[in-house]
Amino acid sequence: MKIPRPPYHSVTNELLYALLTGGDCIGYEDLSIYSTYAMGLSYPVKAVYAVIVVEADPSTSDKSKVIRFREFDLENLRPTAFSGIPLGDLAMYQVKGEHNLAHFQAIGIEENKVHTLRIQYFG
Repeated sequence: MKIPRPPYHSVTNELLYALLTGGDCIGYEDLSIYSTYAMGLSYPVKAVYAVIVVEADPSTSDKSKVIRFREFDLENLRPTAFSGIPLGDLAMYQVKGEHNLAHFQAIGIEENKVHTLRIQYFG
């Protein structure tokens, strides 16, 4: 059974639709993550939901933790190699809501490694 798409009234309706139906795929991004600075997402305007898969640099020594991220922080602190939520190789993470998409940032843990986030956007 297909749930009918609600009329567009707010981000809340779009997020609810995305959660109930998987939403419509509206974009994709490959984002390179380095240890030197935190990177944010370049999401499409109507995106309300993202699925992220982490791919570690092949030469990484410890693939259980390769990046750290933060979605939202009241003090707008960026993640660092020592602070933030860690994710490892082939970890999957979901970002829900436009506010969280706008504030998501990730950074690599190990120096001189380039990891990739494979990101599918829904709206």
